[in-house]
Amino acid sequence: ELLRLSDVHRMEINIFNVKGQMLVSARPGEIHSEYMDRTVPDDALEELNKESRVVIPEYRDGHEYLSDYTVLKNAKSEPIAILNLPYRQDESVNQNDLPEFLGSISITYLFLFMAAIALTIVLSNSITKNLSVVSQKMQSVDLTKPNEPVLWNRDDEIGALVKSYNLMLEKLAESRDLLAKTEREGAWREMARQVAHEIKNPLTPIKLSVQHLQATSNFESSEWQDKFRTTMEMIIQQTESLSRIASEFSDFAKLHDGNLQRVNMVEAINDTAVLFSDIPANIEVKSDGDAHWVMVDPDAIRRVLNNLVKNAKQALKETENPTITMTSTQVDDRIIVTISDNG
Repeated sequence: ELLRLSDVHRMEINIFNVKGQMLVSARPGEIHSEYMDRTVPDDALEELNKESRVVIPEYRDGHEYLSDYTVLKNAKSEPIAILNLPYRQDESVNQNDLPEFLGSISITYLFLFMAAIALTIVLSNSITKNLSVVSQKMQSVDLTKPNEPVLWNRDDEIGALVKSYNLMLEKLAESRDLLAKTEREGAWREMARQVAHEIKNPLTPIKLSVQHLQATSNFESSEWQDKFRTTMEMIIQQTESLSRIASEFSDFAKLHDGNLQRVNMVEAINDTAVLFSDIPANIEVKSDGDAHWVMVDPDAIRRVLNNLVKNAKQALKETENPTITMTSTQVDDRIIVTISDNG
């Protein structure tokens, strides 16, 4: 087998054992010898202990070789032999022919390169010209109105792209209609929830105030009568607010209209504190002045204050010494109202 490979590849093949001793050798056209008096050079053998392959120059029979030594291993990765392939350059090769050969190769590759560029330009222009139509249509897609589909008669790759684009337009139209319906339903649900929330908020302090009056009823007491008058005024105010909310709900267009009036925020937070005076929490009112006038819708600001105090009350359910602090402070030309709690 070694002799056959040597004849096929026209090269010398040598096999050494791991100690560098010759086992078998084959040369093209010659009977192979199993007992040639040759060994692996010591420097090569030393390198093979570190590397699996080395290439070193050798001199034999008056010729210079490049000798390739490779370690052969078994299935367990154990070294079993050393393969040697000596190579001797053919001095008959005319080095003067090399520039001419390389020049011919360069001209051939240059021609192929230029031809490839020309073919690429032609093909790209043909493709981009057709794709520009689809690109313009895609850039003009409007999510808020119907879009015209692209007409393409050929059944090719661009046709498949156009078909996908037209299908996308159909799904987009369906999604647009569904989204509009969902937004309308969501808006009505949110409006109904908000109106119910606004109506419910004043009812809780009104109920608490009436229950407190019932529990502490003493018609002869002047303190109770003052409390009764104050509570009735708060109930009337909150009832009028509920009436306005119901009227605004009947006419949705008026829900966002504001009736701006000059409101004293110090008085507004005091009224809110009185309204919630019966809740199980200490309400502190602080202000750096007697009057802080702002232009605001009185009903709207009252609902805001009620909501904030109610939220604070809900946060104080499991708090010791629950306290709600309401402050009104003037900073330059602005009035800052703060409602905080220790919940």
